[in-house]
Amino acid sequence: MQKLTIKFNFWKYFYISLLIFLLAFASGFAVGGNTGFVNSVLNQTFGSFEGFLKGPHWEIFLFIFLNNSIKALAAICLGFLFGLFPFYILAANGFLIGMSARYFASVKGWQFAAAGFLPHGLIELAGFFLACSLGLWMGWRFIKKFDLGEPLKPYFLHALNLYWKIVLPLLFLAALVETYVTPKLLSLFK
Repeated sequence: MQKLTIKFNFWKYFYISLLIFLLAFASGFAVGGNTGFVNSVLNQTFGSFEGFLKGPHWEIFLFIFLNNSIKALAAICLGFLFGLFPFYILAANGFLIGMSARYFASVKGWQFAAAGFLPHGLIELAGFFLACSLGLWMGWRFIKKFDLGEPLKPYFLHALNLYWKIVLPLLFLAALVETYVTPKLLSLFK
């Protein structure tokens, strides 16, 4: 029996992920000037976490890390549904980040918005782009399974291996930065 060689063409799926994210970011940025709409979305999205986010740093870190880790894992595991869940994760995050960036830039200035998003956001997005790229790849592998009868399990195990080795450490680092560094940077603008 011939051993299956697995190749994950990261850049192909990364560019697809980046395009989805950037289109959603642009849409969010376009509506970010509508203060009423932004306040409504931010309250619905983060309002229930307001009291929690004033808790001990380790709880905030744990919440951010687990929340992002579960979403990234779901993007990979549910990618077999024709890539719809990773597409949703990319679009929702792109829209929310674009809208928030414009809103906070107009209210507090571009430096504040950059300090609030860039330090942890670049690391976090790297993890999410890889997870969503793997999810889109799993969607393609699922189609190939039905089209050509190719096995899905080895590809899925390869994707999970990359999740444990690369995505999870990136999200861990991003959660540390978001919890301990970002608030200190934002305090410089008070």
